[in-house]
Amino acid sequence: PDDDWSDLLPEGLVPPRVLVANAGGAPTGARLAAAARAAWSVEPEFVAPRTEIERLYCAEPHAVGVDRWLAMLGASQRADRHAYAVVSCGAVLAVDLVDGGGRHRGSYVVPGVRPMREALFARPGSLASLSALAPPATDGPLGVN
Repeated sequence: PDDDWSDLLPEGLVPPRVLVANAGGAPTGARLAAAARAAWSVEPEFVAPRTEIERLYCAEPHAVGVDRWLAMLGASQRADRHAYAVVSCGAVLAVDLVDGGGRHRGSYVVPGVRPMREALFARPGSLASLSALAPPATDGPLGVN
């Protein structure tokens, strides 16, 4: 990817603090940090999941991506001591469950639409033979055949 992100950064804005939620790995984090330093002379702070913060408790923060952890943290601010679920869909479909005490109770994580479709139709069998007759059709995110 193109490393020149200067056209994506707002002109004239000099933030006093830059927080980064990086799900793109170390090389992406290094490029983000360099862009923030070059644009604003600010050393960015990288956010990472923690075991406990405010009203969110996660026994295994290393197993939850920063994007899902931040979504749970944001939801905890609005949940008002009620249980909630955070659903995210991208490369995977993830459902994180949090009880009324703010304790992360676990997750369901399954492949997203593309990897699941590739896995289902890659093997010989009934799905693969049916796909030759009728390719997968969708209506938005849902399959219709």
